[in-house]
Amino acid sequence: MLKELIKKILKWLIHNPSESPKPFHPISNPLTVEKVAEELNIEAEGKRLGSANIPPSDATALCGIEAQIIQIVQKARQDYTNWAKDRLTVINKDINQLDMSIFSHISNISTAKTNFENKANKILTGNDSLLKGLASDARNRKVEFNRFKEASKLERDPYYQTGTRLVLSWAILAFLIIAEAAANAVFFQKGIWGGLIQGFIYAAVFAFINVSIASLWGYFFISQINHVSVLRKMFGIFFIILAFIIAIVISLTIAHYRDALGSDPDNAARLALENIRNNAFGLKEVHSWFLFILSLIFATGAGYDTYSMDDKYPGYGKIHKQYVQAKQDYEIEIDDIRTQLENLKKSSLEDLEKASNKSQNDLLQLYEAIQNKSSTKTKLDASFNDAENCKTALLQTFRSINQLHRSTPMPKYFNDDYILTRFTIPDFSSKDDEQKYAVRHKEIQTLSSQILKIKEDIQATFVNEYKKISPEDIFYGDSIGAV
Repeated sequence: MLKELIKKILKWLIHNPSESPKPFHPISNPLTVEKVAEELNIEAEGKRLGSANIPPSDATALCGIEAQIIQIVQKARQDYTNWAKDRLTVINKDINQLDMSIFSHISNISTAKTNFENKANKILTGNDSLLKGLASDARNRKVEFNRFKEASKLERDPYYQTGTRLVLSWAILAFLIIAEAAANAVFFQKGIWGGLIQGFIYAAVFAFINVSIASLWGYFFISQINHVSVLRKMFGIFFIILAFIIAIVISLTIAHYRDALGSDPDNAARLALENIRNNAFGLKEVHSWFLFILSLIFATGAGYDTYSMDDKYPGYGKIHKQYVQAKQDYEIEIDDIRTQLENLKKSSLEDLEKASNKSQNDLLQLYEAIQNKSSTKTKLDASFNDAENCKTALLQTFRSINQLHRSTPMPKYFNDDYILTRFTIPDFSSKDDEQKYAVRHKEIQTLSSQILKIKEDIQATFVNEYKKISPEDIFYGDSIGAV
């Protein structure tokens, strides 16, 4: 008795009135004889009430402890029913979602070819205006190029520098400026208080002027000598003579400036101009003559370097570059559209494969969901049977102990089993679900046999659309001619 009293006190101390009892669950918290017997202390209560001849021999209704047993069993059955309803709601939702998902995958598979065609046409239609414009521009540029070639009586392809060769030519031009500046600096250091460093600054300015002017003449004017027009040829000869004269004037200026630094550094610029007016070729020192010749060499090198950058015939390289650029712009757009189509084909085939795999996977999950529905009904039935058996065992335990300790006859109802209240059981019928599964299974089987044909149709459509954007023959058979 003391031990039981201590257990009750501890239970009362630990119990939190605000906590609701944990619901019964067929798996995680099932109703058991041991749990209820311990909770109600059935053996002790049966002995205690039996010793007091409770319930009376003429009793027809359940006593308190028996009513508690029935109440707990009924609660367990109610909790089981609630669990089954919640479980059924989830399963039905999963079945509907899986059915819709399978329908969506089937629809995607069925319309894969049509969807690809529509998207491919959208790509072509969206780029049609730009593509036609670029093609027209390329054709016009080619016509201009051929007319120029015919009018200029040219039978050869244009020759001009591109890529590494062009970069090398610009590097040579920069080298000429630096080399002339370095050479001039050695001669300019005489008479300058800053020595070689200041001489290099002066020399760099003269070198830049000398090489830049020579390179401009070489790039823009000297090629006129190669023109088919006699008048343009005469202009070319005039430009060559003029360029040579300008180079001589600049070289003489540099040389006279070097002479003036040796005699009057403070007034070197004024003195150099006076000497050029009075006696242009009257250089006083051999070093100045050497500087004059060196400046002419650098100017000639710069002019030839820029002259060789473009085709020797004036305008031939430029008009060919315009044609090549127009052609490249057109072909780049063609390649871009082709890439879009290739990516579309790749993604369409991948989506088709994914839809096929997902439909198979969802079909398997649909089958499992239907099986879960049946297993839930089986589990609920088993739980109800367990609750019924638990009720019978608990009542028999209490009544046997009670009868054993009584001094009066037991009530007659002890021989009767208590009939539990019926519960409304959810509808676990899966007939409609099984029909859904059968329909989807047949549809997927039919489409699975058509997957290969759909892939072939997409590939064939891709090839047809790809051919629509093949570059026109007018752009091929040309020799670029640039190096």
